[in-house]
Amino acid sequence: MSATLFQPQDTVSLKETLLKNLPAHTKAFSSKDEFSTIHDYQPTEQIIDTARFIRYNTKKFTNFLIFDIDAFPSFDFKPSLTAMHDHFYNLTGFEPSWTLETEKGFHIGLVLNKGIFNTWKDGKTPTAQYHALINLKKSISSLIDADHNASNRSYGIWRNPLTHKHIFTGKVYNFEELLEEFDIPLQKPKPKLRTGQLISNQANLTMRKDGDNKILAALEKGFYVGNRNNYLFAYGYKKLFENKSLEASLEQLILAENNRYNDPLTNKEVSDITSSILKLLPTMYSSNTMKRRGKLSNLMWKLNIHGTSQRRAFAGWHTAKERHNKTLEKITKTLLDTFEKGKTPTPSYIAKEIGTSEKTVKRYNRKYNLKALVFSLWHQKILKRANSEKPPHKIDIRPFVQTEVMAKLKRVFSSFSVSEQIKLLDMERKKLYLASLYPLSA
Repeated sequence: MSATLFQPQDTVSLKETLLKNLPAHTKAFSSKDEFSTIHDYQPTEQIIDTARFIRYNTKKFTNFLIFDIDAFPSFDFKPSLTAMHDHFYNLTGFEPSWTLETEKGFHIGLVLNKGIFNTWKDGKTPTAQYHALINLKKSISSLIDADHNASNRSYGIWRNPLTHKHIFTGKVYNFEELLEEFDIPLQKPKPKLRTGQLISNQANLTMRKDGDNKILAALEKGFYVGNRNNYLFAYGYKKLFENKSLEASLEQLILAENNRYNDPLTNKEVSDITSSILKLLPTMYSSNTMKRRGKLSNLMWKLNIHGTSQRRAFAGWHTAKERHNKTLEKITKTLLDTFEKGKTPTPSYIAKEIGTSEKTVKRYNRKYNLKALVFSLWHQKILKRANSEKPPHKIDIRPFVQTEVMAKLKRVFSSFSVSEQIKLLDMERKKLYLASLYPLSA
């Protein structure tokens, strides 16, 4: 079917198409000599009728595909405007939105019904659509013998069809359909991963979903030669945490997933992958692992706290206690400094000094009676100094005050104990591990 059979629309429709897809302000030129001298943006609606050259698309957005043809190996001479329009249609199978004639050749434009973003929000990282767009332009340029330097880019300066001899059809195209026509794959963008809980409700297990998670990254890539081992390892690891292995053995689950694809791994390789997964669980709370997890994890190891739920409960309790101790230490230090200066400390003054609320200071004062404690220790040191044969001198009582405060804290904070509910949750985790090692018989 020849492209000349289509009835071209008038210039009014072409102008509407340009104004609809061009930005409100763009660069316009009357000749090529102005490219290096004019850098200002002008209102598109004012210059669209007179400018011979226009800047199409932007660095971040593309909705025009324009090709520059200056060589004609298929004709051995410069064809007519209609012949070039038909030639593009016969080679590609779709009709250009417009074809315009230049002094040396032709410009062919395709309009997308929905533009694509070239970069992500950071303005630097290219999108999957942008990579596919460049591959699409390269494929079409090679097919129609276009100028690669002038055609294989997403944005640039090309001629204005309104001020040149042209054929306009008003065709618009879907970007995905163009990719399918040339068999160009479009990689789906990876979802933004956040911290979330998996399916398991019995063991209350969680997996952190961030960009550094190798398990989720391997699952996202899929099963193919080169990633088969990583994919099956990640699949089995995730199923184990979802309690799926309680119904069947972990190895059977991985083997079933392996057989769903072409070029599967051998049963021996699947067995090795299963063994690798199960080796992780018993070493999860080993002493070597604890050394890499900081002071709090080491403290949990010494206290024989290994269950996931127990560790969370202890971490919350320990964090609250540490915060409490630091606040009490700040209040005590401020009280001593104020007392040594001969001033009367008020809750508002102490709160301002340590950067907390007056309500917090009052709560600590009611709980520990800090003023009475400071005065008591101060007078005890004065009496001790008076009975001493050593000459009187100023004694720093802060270590004695802190010792007294810490002794009182030990009486206030009871030893950490785990509730029965938390113990039951950890029992579910142990069952999960044992069921993976020893699958339930039918």
